[in-house]
Amino acid sequence: PPAAPPPPPPAEAASPYRNRSVEESKRLFMRMKQGRFAEGEAFLRMKTDLLSENTSLWDPAAFRIMFHAHPRTGDTWCIYPTYDYTHCIVDSLENITHSLCTLEFEVRQACDGPYYWLLDRLGLYKPP
Repeated sequence: PPAAPPPPPPAEAASPYRNRSVEESKRLFMRMKQGRFAEGEAFLRMKTDLLSENTSLWDPAAFRIMFHAHPRTGDTWCIYPTYDYTHCIVDSLENITHSLCTLEFEVRQACDGPYYWLLDRLGLYKPP
């Protein structure tokens, strides 16, 4: 017999803003970029798979606001990509053959985690 589908995620796994339109999300992201929100007030999340058994795939943050000067760009930016968003992209663009991380990132780099999910969606090279 086929395997039973996973149970639905807890209600709190879904952001109340998850089904916002793309246009509205872009408008709010521009406001983030312009510094119109306080730190922690707004995030850009990846809309992923809330039915995944891997909870790290439940709409992880892609960008957050930080009002701290960057060593190279100074105060040019107040939004920064998260590790979950950039790690896999940098590995792919640099043709990394083995991405080694400490154990706290193990579920993020699992075959059903955000690392490979994002590379699949972007059509980028996936390290083995």
